[in-house]
Amino acid sequence: MEPPSEHQIETAVDPSFTNVNEGQLAAILSHVLKAERLPSGSASIAIVTDPEIRELNQRFRGVSAPTDVLTFVDGYSSHLADIAIAYPTAARQAEMRGVDVQDELAMLTIHAGLHVAGYDDETEPDQRRMVARMNEIAAVTGVSPDADWWSRHYGREEA
Repeated sequence: MEPPSEHQIETAVDPSFTNVNEGQLAAILSHVLKAERLPSGSASIAIVTDPEIRELNQRFRGVSAPTDVLTFVDGYSSHLADIAIAYPTAARQAEMRGVDVQDELAMLTIHAGLHVAGYDDETEPDQRRMVARMNEIAAVTGVSPDADWWSRHYGREEA
């Protein structure tokens, strides 16, 4: 993985989640932004609770439910984006998929970074394209690729 150089990444983790590798997530997001040739700037990653992400999801998307990750892109300043990842939801997804929660957090960080870069996953072909790119980035950042990765957004909670 290339060292981050052009992007400043801030992280904030709810204190109840003690096993989050913030440095890894920041380095991964920086790598995604650089690999996708985004301009220099800053971004933030917040690891939050399900009630916190539910409130954000309701406020900004009109959906009264928790989700795994929300990406807020700011195209008008050098602050590129704010990302919120729900740790409890990520932990449940990790368990369902049989992976470590840190790997799930890393994949969600890559996923969010690709949203910042303009990727869309509203259709199945777009989802496949996005997951393929996620796996390319995972492979070079030390995260185990997973061709079957899915997000709650894809409606596969029971998979």
